[in-house]
Amino acid sequence: MMNGRVLNSLIVGYVSAKSLLLESLLLRIYRSTFWLKGKFFNFAKDSSSPKVSIILPTFNRVSILFERSIPSVLNQTYSNWELLVVSHGCTDETDFRVEALSKTDPRIKLITIKRNRLGYPPTAENHWLVGPVRPINAGLKKVTGDWIARIDDDDEWLPDHLESSIEIGKNPLIEFISSGYEVTNQGDTRVILPEGDPPIGGVQTWVYRSYLAFFRSHLTSWRKSWNRVNDTDVAQRMRNAGVRINHHNKIGASIRPRIEGESIGSKAYLENSDYYRRFYDVQDSSD
Repeated sequence: MMNGRVLNSLIVGYVSAKSLLLESLLLRIYRSTFWLKGKFFNFAKDSSSPKVSIILPTFNRVSILFERSIPSVLNQTYSNWELLVVSHGCTDETDFRVEALSKTDPRIKLITIKRNRLGYPPTAENHWLVGPVRPINAGLKKVTGDWIARIDDDDEWLPDHLESSIEIGKNPLIEFISSGYEVTNQGDTRVILPEGDPPIGGVQTWVYRSYLAFFRSHLTSWRKSWNRVNDTDVAQRMRNAGVRINHHNKIGASIRPRIEGESIGSKAYLENSDYYRRFYDVQDSSD
């Protein structure tokens, strides 16, 4: 019987090779199409104020959703956006409250998908690595804007985040923009600037052209020994494919612990393993 490590290596190798070939090809096709439309058909619609499609995946965090992420979107100085709130099988008041809000602001749209555990890893930590994959991909299928932005339900944008990014995006050669973000963890606050080659900031600061929507999040990224988080996996695949990436060092977003803990990221999951096992209805591999 094949052990888990070998199986993971085979799956990761296959997915990585397929992604590199397909995404590199699609990038060149869509980039050329974008350039041709602009050059020969004057397709620069709303070039001064392009529409941004914001993807916000969420699961049963209605309080924090309406305390952080949604208000920070509504407070943006840039107004030409649509907010796609993707409810991943929520059983709290998320659907009701988002639907009610959408009646007062038609830019806000509710997308609901079923919560199917098939293919998800069996531990809370691994679930954190790829938990939002399906709602992110569902949102990518529904974008109608010229640009795509990402925010999680517990993130907050600074008011000029979209405006600052779209200003850089006026350069038609730029396809992907990110920025620095502020992190509060264990009572300390620090700024994290874009990193890597080329530098990319946190996913909550991403703004990229909508023709890159074919870069789907991968449910298999938790199986890797590097870039295991779904968004860092996407970022590296974009680098590998040749996406034209730029950034600025302004602070675009703020990340704070959720109300149930004092840490953020995977550390919060490890410190609150019992809570997250119940929250996601998963079992530790050691159980």
